[in-house]
Amino acid sequence: MASHHSSTNNSSGQRVINSRIGGLDLLRAVMSIFVVIGHMRGGGTSLIFSPGGYKNHTVTFSDFVNFHLLLLAVPTFFLISNYLFAAKKPDFRYFVRFLARIFVLLVFWTGLLLLYWNGVYGFLQNAPKTIPGLIVTVLTAGNTQYWFFISLILCLSVTYISLRLHTVTVFLLFLLSSVFLAFMPYITMLMIFYPLSAYWNPLNFVPFSFSAILLVRFGEVVSVRRAIIALTALFLAVLFSFFEWQFYKDDIFFPGQGSAIPAYTRGSLLFSALAIFVLAISSKVRTNNAVYYLSKHSLALYCLHPFFMVPALSWGVILLGAGKLSQYLSIALVILCCYGLSSLYGVFIKNRIFNRIF
Repeated sequence: MASHHSSTNNSSGQRVINSRIGGLDLLRAVMSIFVVIGHMRGGGTSLIFSPGGYKNHTVTFSDFVNFHLLLLAVPTFFLISNYLFAAKKPDFRYFVRFLARIFVLLVFWTGLLLLYWNGVYGFLQNAPKTIPGLIVTVLTAGNTQYWFFISLILCLSVTYISLRLHTVTVFLLFLLSSVFLAFMPYITMLMIFYPLSAYWNPLNFVPFSFSAILLVRFGEVVSVRRAIIALTALFLAVLFSFFEWQFYKDDIFFPGQGSAIPAYTRGSLLFSALAIFVLAISSKVRTNNAVYYLSKHSLALYCLHPFFMVPALSWGVILLGAGKLSQYLSIALVILCCYGLSSLYGVFIKNRIFNRIF
């Protein structure tokens, strides 16, 4: 049954988009940079990345940066995308066209990066030979950073279907999916099945579909109770964090992300993303030209940075030698190159390859 909110919230959802874009611009700008820093290990490393040393590991500052700040970027983008999609109350035609655009981005960038990495021969040689291999290849977008688009397509599909449900049902689905997310690492350890908690598993992000719909439908309540909601979400994030670091360290997680703790299969990230998102959609948060520029080119930064990472790291070592300083220089070079290329491309060619999805 369609929710009684469906017919009344379309205009209010559009007002939300128009009046609160400043905070979302800021989130996009910061989180897109976080993605690059995370992929280039700018947050440092610890024993949690070592199969032989993680068992005696205690949480360090770099762990906080890596697992609670930098990894917050992708969940935040899922929440932003699903929220703005839900606020539009899309019909089937819009839904299909929108997913088609994401699919084009997925195929274009994945194909281009795999050819850049492997050449035509390597591209063909690395083609999956088994059904499980094919499934993993699809979900990971060929083991590239563009797995995000696969999970986004699936989550937006959940959002589109769930928009027809009653609010109570959506709320129950949010609770069930959140609880399942919290226990997925335990099930992973019990079943010894690493894909369940791998970074690319779309189930990591399904709760954002339901939370996005609830945020749209209860927009006025969120506006009035913003501080309480944000603090409650942050409190839950802290509780989940203690639980995760205490009980979810195991060898089984290394194949999924290279560390002894799951990347995105964590309730702490879900509620951290909700906390900062609720604060960001305040109409009091204003943007400026610099933030708008960074937000506008956030998709380009995400799509382009894999092409520049290895060359930039080499340039950093040549200029400054091996060390932290050269690593940070390399990160800065990647970001500047991506923004520069995106800006030049936008001047000469007008299409949607680099344009922000929302």
